[in-house]
This record gives sequence, structure tokens and C-alpha cells, in this order.
Amino acid sequence: MWPPLFHLVAGGWFVLVEPSRGSAILLMVVLLALSAVIAFPGLRREIGEAWAAALALAMVSCPLVVSEHGVLISDALLLPLALSATLYGAFLPSR
Repeated sequence: MWPPLFHLVAGGWFVLVEPSRGSAILLMVVLLALSAVIAFPGLRREIGEAWAAALALAMVSCPLVVSEHGVLISDALLLPLALSATLYGAFLPSR
């Protein structure tokens, strides 16, 4: 399921911007930044705003994460989707 969705997202991205290696890396950076933006509200709710901001910034500046997002891989889309699903489940009212 992920690779076809990733190819649709990448294809849409390349329709908006010039298809090149630089724009592909920019897509990876945008997906990484989107992951931090998605993670921030859940972190803020649990540990406070200052720590949540620090952890979100650490996530986008970690060398391992940055090196993984320096190549065009479909896993880059999985992180924001998984974070979204986790936060959706965390904010559901319990029965």
C-alpha cells in the first residue's frame, strides 16, 4: 500500500515543482518537517510546550534522520502517516 501512495505523492510533487534531484530531496525535507509538526501537539499534551518543541527540533536535526531523508525512499511518507494514526488513536475518547 505504501509505495503506490508514495508514488502518487511524489508524482503530485513533481507536477508542482520541476522534477529534479533537488526537488526530490526537498520533498523528503517537507515530509520530515510535516512529521515534526504532527508530533508536536501530542508531545505538548504529554510533556509541555517547551519540551515538545525541543523534541520536535531534535527529531528534525538528528543526523540519522537527516541522512535517511537525504535519499528518495518511500519510508519518508510512512513516518507522518504513522504519527497521524497514533495521535488519532490517542485523542479518541475511551469507552
